[in-house]
Amino acid sequence: MDPVRGDLDVSDRWRRDGDGAHYAGQRFRSSRARERDPRLVDQLLQRFGPSGPAQRTVLDVPCGAGRLKDGLERSLGGALRWTGADASEEMLTAVPRAGRAAAETLRADAARLPFADDTFDVVVCCRLLHHLPEADARQAVLNELVRVSKDLVIASYWDASSYQAWRRRTRGPLRRRRGSETRAALTWETLSAEVAAAGATALGRRFSLRYVSQQAFFAARKRVIT
Repeated sequence: MDPVRGDLDVSDRWRRDGDGAHYAGQRFRSSRARERDPRLVDQLLQRFGPSGPAQRTVLDVPCGAGRLKDGLERSLGGALRWTGADASEEMLTAVPRAGRAAAETLRADAARLPFADDTFDVVVCCRLLHHLPEADARQAVLNELVRVSKDLVIASYWDASSYQAWRRRTRGPLRRRRGSETRAALTWETLSAEVAAAGATALGRRFSLRYVSQQAFFAARKRVIT
């Protein structure tokens, strides 16, 4: 998903002709931009994820143009089965079909996932939560991510302790970028509480550049109810 296009409601973004191609190419054209998110996901998988050569099932939602797919194949190895879900059909048309992993894509809303409980070993959610400033909307998504996971959830969010988040909070309304009011940075305490309410325990997080970049990823483990 692309925060640059923040003038549209989140439910309407990335559905126009050419959005998939833009996101697959121009949006992350530099190697630094392409590698940043996959690297942080890999760090969390190496620290908290499953180990061994067993078959793994992964849900990537919203998968966008599938840019995390290759990195997940490298991180998890084995007989990986990757499922990419996105609300935008335009984005799904740009998902690469090549690769070692068995793969399928489908159109789905992250707040209403069409999967049974405990379907996937790992659920990954990249660049969505910061587009949901309302706590109820975030909670609905977190509830679904945890529900369909057997174990691990990895998701990105905007870190409220970063310099960029501080700048956004202190700008006057006339200096804010168009659409910026539709995006939200969270404290670790708030995020951990919302994750707990969804039925998981926040384990840790990784940053591309701590206190400078807003973008961060966290890992959470689903609590087993006995």
